[in-house]
Amino acid sequence: MIRIRYKIILLIPFVVFIITSCVRIYDKQKLSIANNSFKQENITFRTDGYYYKIIEYQEGENLSIEMQYGESNFCAISPLIFYNDGFVRKSEFIHEIRKFKTEQDMNDSINISLLSLDEEIETNNFHVQMNNTIWDWGMYEQNYMKITIQYYRNHHGNYRLIEQIGEVKNNTTIILKNKQTIIRNDDLNNEPEEIYYFRKLKIKPDSTNYIKSNIEKFRK
Repeated sequence: MIRIRYKIILLIPFVVFIITSCVRIYDKQKLSIANNSFKQENITFRTDGYYYKIIEYQEGENLSIEMQYGESNFCAISPLIFYNDGFVRKSEFIHEIRKFKTEQDMNDSINISLLSLDEEIETNNFHVQMNNTIWDWGMYEQNYMKITIQYYRNHHGNYRLIEQIGEVKNNTTIILKNKQTIIRNDDLNNEPEEIYYFRKLKIKPDSTNYIKSNIEKFRK
C-alpha cells in the first residue's frame, strides 16, 4: 500500500497564515455568495455526509509520481463537504495514492481510502485541523439544478478565489465544471469536469472557518 499525505506540505502555509494573521486578505467582497441569504429549502442533494471524487492516473500521466514509485497506474480520492449553513469545504488535496493493476484493484483501493477518510473525519483528524482558516473554504448556493461554489484555493502559499459552476445530477451525484479564478480572471476551464459521489457519514467536522467568523468583511 502506498499512502501519501500532504499534511506536512500543506501545513506550512497554514502556519504562516496564523503567524502573520495581520496580513491583509484582499478582494473579500468578491465572494459574492456571501451577500445572498442561504436557502436550505433550495438544496435537493444530501448533506448528511460528504462527497468525493475519484482521481485516476494512467501510466505516463504523472511524471512526479512515477519517478518516485515507478511506472504504474494510480488512483486516489478528494473530498468535498457541504454544510447546512451555506458553507463548503472543497479540498484540493489528494487523500491516499494507491497503485492498481485491474479495475477490481482500483475499486478495492478506493474503498480502503474511503474507510481511511471516514476514520480521519470521525476522529477529527481531517486533513489539517486549524481553527479559523480560509484555505479550501467557501460558500455555495443552488438554483434549481444549478450549483455554484466559491472557495479559496491554496496556490504556493497564496490564495485564489475560485468560482465553479455545476449541476446537481441527483441527490447523491454532483458534477462540477466551468472553473475560473475570480481575483485573477484565470480561465481554468481546460481542467476536466469533476464528478462527486455522496458517502453517508454521521460525523463530520464543523464549519468553523475564517469566512464564517468574519462574514461581514466579505459582504458589500
